[in-house]
Amino acid sequence: MRHRTVAALLALTGLLLAVPAVGQQDDASADPATQMARQRFEEGVKLFDRGEYKRAQAAFLQAWVLKQHPAVLLNLAQSELRNGDHVPAARHFAAYLRDYPDTPPKERASAQQGLAEARTHTGRLEIVVDTPGAEVLVGGESVGRTPLAGPIDVPPGPFEVLVRLAGAEPITETGSVDAGRSRTVHVKVALHPAEPPPVAEPPTPPPTPPPTPPRAQPSTPHTGRQPFFSWAQSDPVAWATLGTAGLGLGAGTVFAFLAHATANDADSVAAQITAVAQGDPEMASYQGFNRRSDPCASPVPVTSGTDYRPACSQLQEDLDTLDSRKTMMWVGFGVGAAGALGTGVAYYLRTESGDESTKPTPLGTAVLTPVWAPNVGGLRISGSF
Repeated sequence: MRHRTVAALLALTGLLLAVPAVGQQDDASADPATQMARQRFEEGVKLFDRGEYKRAQAAFLQAWVLKQHPAVLLNLAQSELRNGDHVPAARHFAAYLRDYPDTPPKERASAQQGLAEARTHTGRLEIVVDTPGAEVLVGGESVGRTPLAGPIDVPPGPFEVLVRLAGAEPITETGSVDAGRSRTVHVKVALHPAEPPPVAEPPTPPPTPPPTPPRAQPSTPHTGRQPFFSWAQSDPVAWATLGTAGLGLGAGTVFAFLAHATANDADSVAAQITAVAQGDPEMASYQGFNRRSDPCASPVPVTSGTDYRPACSQLQEDLDTLDSRKTMMWVGFGVGAAGALGTGVAYYLRTESGDESTKPTPLGTAVLTPVWAPNVGGLRISGSF
């Protein structure tokens, strides 16, 4: 079964994320997010084929963050299922079947089979709320607003459902659900009744004073810059710079998490290699050198009891992946910092001190976008000034 699943995964690789413009298919910088998503997807397929489901899950998750595509979502769910993460696997299988109804029958059958297998290990909650637009949280995690698209897969055992809506008291429902079973939770939201306005007695009119001649009031125009949040909501330049900052910080955070996981893998492999070398008597004088403390230096040793080449190759692969992810982490944080700095500069240049009734003269349009391609990374500024 594993080989048939891997064959299906490999068949999906060619479907992933073609570059939209015909003339840009050979331009690596045309769509860096697509290029990176394809690399993570292919890496996930290789890891899945080797049975390293946890690392495959991380690679597919990274590809899904970069580019949401049905092939990525299906493979992410398959990796989660084999890694024993049944709740996210069931939710992702269900999302694939619900959001991508036009996928090939073979892939839909695989998703349906995976969903059925995952749900033998999860419970399901059919949450029915009498008021639309209420936010629903299960176990502290937001799962959407009412009406929900379908049942919510949860870990078997106790559960807590919180429903909250503006103008109403939060409602909490608790209970328990067994693996492979479904339970319906009914929630009635109690809205606060509108209070009638107080009825005021008509005031007694004061005595009319004698008229006084009007006095001219000095003009005191209000000065100051346009408020930042008002400017950020109305100026397209603010949208571009703030969006760049958010994109950079989000990508940097994702790659920081992935780099940490890869560093742990590399440390584990290095410790195993060193432990074997310390117990190998031939490594004490291999080719005239003591190689116990540096077993992976070139040439990689091959003793009568141990071939160190495969393990050292795996270690080098993990270190290369770690370097790549660290680079992408710093690029992401750099893009985020540049976006934040660009926001401050744009606010200073595009808001003028003076009477608030006078609109500032546009100073042009500047757009800051990240650029990433093999051996090339940085920022591109375009616009008119």
